Amino acid sequence: MEGKIQNYFKGKKEIASVYLFGSFVSGKFTKASDVDLAVLFEHACMESAESLKEKYMSELGRILRKDIDIIVMNTAGEMLLNQIYKKGKPILNQNRKFEKIFRIKSFMVYSDFEIYLKQIQNHFIRKIMET
Repeated sequence: MEGKIQNYFKGKKEIASVYLFGSFVSGKFTKASDVDLAVLFEHACMESAESLKEKYMSELGRILRKDIDIIVMNTAGEMLLNQIYKKGKPILNQNRKFEKIFRIKSFMVYSDFEIYLKQIQNHFIRKIMET
């Protein structure tokens, strides 16, 4: 499956990198599981990212005979990006420089956000324990 995904995206100039994540990486997939992909688009292609995403989901779905769910990394939230980078599997990287810069920026934003997230979680846990 990974080879088919890689071959599908290889050479598409609008794609910087592709990650596989979710149940197919964690080993918890079933016959009914969808395929979760994260796609990093080149900056110049962001205007057409949503229509390309729909096209890719349809075409890859036919190739793999599975439902495909694609996350556009360029617009994804910090927590989701952190999970993709921590637990996802790189399938294709066509622009290493762009991907590295994006990853560093994402990490910096997540690092800033993580402090507040922990405070919120601790407050939430205290409130639950009080009741």
